[in-house]
Amino acid sequence: MSAINSLCHVIYALFGKRLGEKMVMAANVILHDWRIHVPFETNIPLHKEFLDTSDEEIIAAFSELDQESLDSALKYVSRHRDFLFTCRNTEVAFYNYNKIYPKADIQKSKELNARFKEEQKNFKYELDSEFGEVVSLVYHHGLILCPEKVIHYIRDHVFIDAGGCFGDSALIFLKYYNPGKVITFEPSSRNIQCCRMVMEQNHVEKSRYELAAFGLGRTCSTLFYDETFGSGNSLKNSQGGSSRVEIITLDRYCQDHGISDVRLIKADIEGMGLDMVMGAEEVIRANRPVLCLSIYHNREELFGIYDLLKQWELDYHFMIRKLS
Repeated sequence: MSAINSLCHVIYALFGKRLGEKMVMAANVILHDWRIHVPFETNIPLHKEFLDTSDEEIIAAFSELDQESLDSALKYVSRHRDFLFTCRNTEVAFYNYNKIYPKADIQKSKELNARFKEEQKNFKYELDSEFGEVVSLVYHHGLILCPEKVIHYIRDHVFIDAGGCFGDSALIFLKYYNPGKVITFEPSSRNIQCCRMVMEQNHVEKSRYELAAFGLGRTCSTLFYDETFGSGNSLKNSQGGSSRVEIITLDRYCQDHGISDVRLIKADIEGMGLDMVMGAEEVIRANRPVLCLSIYHNREELFGIYDLLKQWELDYHFMIRKLS
């Protein structure tokens, strides 16, 4: 019997079972990091798609990737499948943070947050919301994991920033990677106004960036959706929405604007990632850009993007990494 169990029995003997249990509960709360808010909570209902995603399905889909890629996909889906509040696990309401996250993860999270705060200080912004994320300000959407030959390959060429939000990704690209130009696609009118303001506050020359108030998709169309302010703005919320946005394919945009030297496509577009890739086939085939694609919003992105790019037989090197 462990020392903790022995101590519990002593408390029960001295104070009785009912009062003893309350004392043990209070001691647990005091000694550990207990939390009431939902672990891995999200306002994106598409995460619920992972409830029926098995480990076997992930292993089969990504069997050709390296072990870290496989582990990253398994861990991500497990966190949302096994801990997300649903009708299946509504009894999870009060949990021990340290039992869910290993000590190494907690320490890494603290270090990443410190680096994130330091990088924020390098930029000027006046917003009613948090500026940037770890994925942009610390990991540079995965570019810090790339070898120097890849960085040299993309330098001085056009970068596509799909889902630009407030401009944090564009600023990072401009500061560290010397693109010829960054073209930021952002469908939210409020977000793009903030992005323009941030660019001006940071004295970015207008020749170095371009703001495109479009959504990117597989076909050109007009969409009405529920616009939200900030990074959670999703075109998937299109039922009965009142905000109008034009959807354009990246192929069409580059054709219309005479763009033929795209060397980086970064996309974090709240579940529309597969649609964006399908509408960018000509650009990807002709330019062979580095692709930094978020695949975590839904099953379409997680499985569909990798499967489609493999079908195109482009001889790309793929890896999945957790960048937050």
